[in-house]
Amino acid sequence: MTKNSIQNWDNLSKHFNTYTPEANLGVLANIEQTWEVLEPFLKLISEKQSKFLDFGCGTGALCNKVLSNNITPVGYDPSEEMIRVARENSPNKLKYISGKLESIIEYAPYDLVAALMVLQFVENINESIESIVSSMKPKAIFWFAVHNQEYVFNENNSHTKFTNLEKNLLPKEANIILSGESIKTFVRSSDEYTQIMDKNGLKKELEWYSEKYSDGTPPKYLVMAFSNQKS
Repeated sequence: MTKNSIQNWDNLSKHFNTYTPEANLGVLANIEQTWEVLEPFLKLISEKQSKFLDFGCGTGALCNKVLSNNITPVGYDPSEEMIRVARENSPNKLKYISGKLESIIEYAPYDLVAALMVLQFVENINESIESIVSSMKPKAIFWFAVHNQEYVFNENNSHTKFTNLEKNLLPKEANIILSGESIKTFVRSSDEYTQIMDKNGLKKELEWYSEKYSDGTPPKYLVMAFSNQKS
């Protein structure tokens, strides 16, 4: 992840800490509002002993929610401070990894990989996707949620603060303000994500958008899922 330093994410460990009474409602909403399209994939892998990778797990909220008798979650995040908070608030059965991207292979292969509101912060996305695919079982699913491009660039968006909008770049760029930290985002369309995944042997299985806001603001979330076609 470039342009955003690990220090940025270390500084945001409190923002993403969902284990306190002051938990950020927006962080909680990321799980709540996309759960309905993740749950069916979890049910499929829960029929047998399976491994689930939460790529960019932050403080481990999704890992804790996914944990079940048949699913062993593994959380990866480059921020050691995020991982520290995750370990302090998780049972020992949960495994967490921090450090280099290649370290996700430690508990591979995975039956399902999820990246919840992560990929828009990754500039060199091909490197990340290559590592993810190399850690997946054949036919395994890569599921992710990101900001919908139309939501980010909607001029009347009063729900999330974006600055430095760059519509003429590829991918488009914008900064999001999180607890005072200005974080660079790379705002890709569903077609851009599909092309990237296709180059890495992934076949599209799902494209889903959350509901439009009552004030007319476009849907906040784009969720996509791809199956690993490599043997």
